[in-house]
This record gives sequence, C-alpha cells and structure tokens, in this order.
Amino acid sequence: MISSAVALVLVLAACNSITGANDYEIGAGPVTPERADASSETPLGQDAGDGADGATEPPPEPRPVCGAQKVCMPIDSGWTPVVVLANGQTLCPTTYPTKDARKATPTGVDTCGCSCSRKNGSCAGDVRIDYGPVTCSAGNFTLSLPGDGTCTSADFSQVNASVKFTPLPTNPPTACNTPVVTPDLQPPSDVVVCGGAPTTDTAGCDAAQACVPAADSAGKNCIMHDGEFACPKGFRRRTTTGTGVTDSRSCGSCTCAPDNCAGGKLEWFAMAGCPVSFGFLSTACAFGSPSTRSVKYTAGEGCGVSTPPDVTGSLTFESPQTLCCP
Repeated sequence: MISSAVALVLVLAACNSITGANDYEIGAGPVTPERADASSETPLGQDAGDGADGATEPPPEPRPVCGAQKVCMPIDSGWTPVVVLANGQTLCPTTYPTKDARKATPTGVDTCGCSCSRKNGSCAGDVRIDYGPVTCSAGNFTLSLPGDGTCTSADFSQVNASVKFTPLPTNPPTACNTPVVTPDLQPPSDVVVCGGAPTTDTAGCDAAQACVPAADSAGKNCIMHDGEFACPKGFRRRTTTGTGVTDSRSCGSCTCAPDNCAGGKLEWFAMAGCPVSFGFLSTACAFGSPSTRSVKYTAGEGCGVSTPPDVTGSLTFESPQTLCCP
C-alpha cells in the first residue's frame, strides 16, 4: 500500500511534469518585404501562427463555394489561383494543367548544436541534500553516490515538503576541450504547383475574385505571385519558391566554460531498488518527499555551453514566387 505522503508526492511530481513566427497577418494588398529571410517565412503546410503570439487566432474560414466543386480565390494585384499537390503527388489535375516543380523554403527549423567536454578534473564527489518546509533551509545531509546512474539506497525520512540537491565535486573541471558544433540545417523542400485554371468566371464571388475548380484530396487551393510578397489576409501559410536555390547557410562558432558540474541529474524513487520514480530532483528548491528510499545520480560533464552557435546565411531562390495557402 502506498502511503498518503507517497500519493501526495506522486501527484506533485505529475504536476511538475506538466509545467516543465507571429501570424503573418498583413493588409489586403501585396507588400514587398524589406528582406525575405527565415523570420518572415512559413514553410509550406506550416501554420504561420504556430508557436507565436498570434497562435490563438482561429483558422481562416473555408473559401466561399461558388458552384459545384468550385471555390472563390483572389485574382487581384497579381495573385493567381493554383493547386499545390500533396507530398509525393506529381500528376496535376486536368482543371489545373500547367505543372511547375519548384524548390521551396524548408519545413522544420534550422538549429546548430554545441557539445562540450572537460579537459581536466572530474565531477565525481558527494551530493548535498538541502530540505525544509518551504525554503530548503531547515537542514541538509550529504550522500556519497557513484555518479554513473547506479541505483543507490537513500533515506529521506528527515526531509520536509521541499528539497534540492547540490553537486559537491572533489576536483571540478577548470578547462574545457574545443567545442564540437553540429549543424541541423533543413534542406529545401520540393513542391509541385499546378496552374492554368481559367479565371474569367466570377459569378458568386466577391470583387477581385474568381470562381475556380476546387482541389481534390491530392491537393490544396492556394494562390501564387511572382516575386516575394506578404500574403493577403486570410492566407496564413507563406512559402517562397524558386526554380533553383542557392544555400549559404552555416553554423557559427560556440564557446564552452566549466559549470561546476551543474549538469548532474538526481532521480529519486519511492522504494528501495529504484522501481517507482518520482522524477528528477532540482538544484532549485522544489517539492520533496520523506518517502524517498533510493536514488540514481548521473554526474554532469563539468563543461557547458556559454555561447551557443548561431545559424548564419540564408537561402536565395532563383525566379522567386510567393505561395500563400489558407
């Protein structure tokens, strides 16, 4: 039977685990951006509001239907209705007979990783446990742990409601090896755009719109414009495409510095033998439990990233066109 204290901490641990590019919204007319770079791009099929302040904006309404299997699409200011084929599809529908296979802005986000390792010293040593009702200042005790993740018995019976741990390395590293930069730059994507649909039928549509064939399940109704432009209102997904692409992206340098073994991880368990995990203890004062009976300590490397690498450069598209989808 699990004690009430254990049950309480299980709930708290669960709560802890829970807590652990603006919408491209512009005016009705096309606007030439000052500079088309990654900050203004939204990869094809990715919502311009994802992960940004405007992410709570509801998705656009479906395009107005103007006839059987038809929709209204903008044709003003140089915008042309097109159908974008789904991934892997290469055959354009007969209603959009003009096929154009192009390169497009990548899906995903470019990142540059940096790994650091110590040149000297070690993170081996004891771990101090501080505890208290609220501020972890009522008392402390020291555990001697191997630092390699081995399950070790530990008695936390004197711990109050809060606890934290602090590595106490005997000989902490004072220098780091040359950092290793790992690029993760997303490749340009491939997109097939189908055009050539007649735009003379405007019945049932607003001004500056045409009634065009609706895309089937293998495609999506979008609009395209020669050059690089902001998308009209109601079109949240913006992609730059081109007949070719020049890639000048790279990763800058990074620096590492000794971190006094701050990267150590201490996992705590309700029973001996490490069968029921409470999660990981923090180096800041947080919830604790006197029911802890075993721990696993993995010592830190001893060196951390002090200056992360930046992604530099950009993609330049030949004969660029802007693709906007709802």
